[in-house]
Amino acid sequence: MVNMIPKVLQAEDTEERDRIITKWIDGLGEYKKKGKLANWVAGLKTEDYRQQPNLEWISTSGLDTELVKKLGDLKEAKRSNKNHYVRILGRYARL
Repeated sequence: MVNMIPKVLQAEDTEERDRIITKWIDGLGEYKKKGKLANWVAGLKTEDYRQQPNLEWISTSGLDTELVKKLGDLKEAKRSNKNHYVRILGRYARL
């Protein structure tokens, strides 16, 4: 992702920026869609979270419709039970 920053910053306009990001997302490979907003940490219910990510920016930031759809699909993608940042130990998460 970090190597994408110069390309995005050098985009001539918002349309080119959105095409660059869309192409990058496409290059990440296939993913399974879950159909509902996936929990960020598998095994916990939404009410168990102390903080929820605010992802409204996806639809309110003026991105083109194709990129908004791709980001929305990624937001709802199926996630594995493994997480790089959080490990589930019983009912509580350890950071």
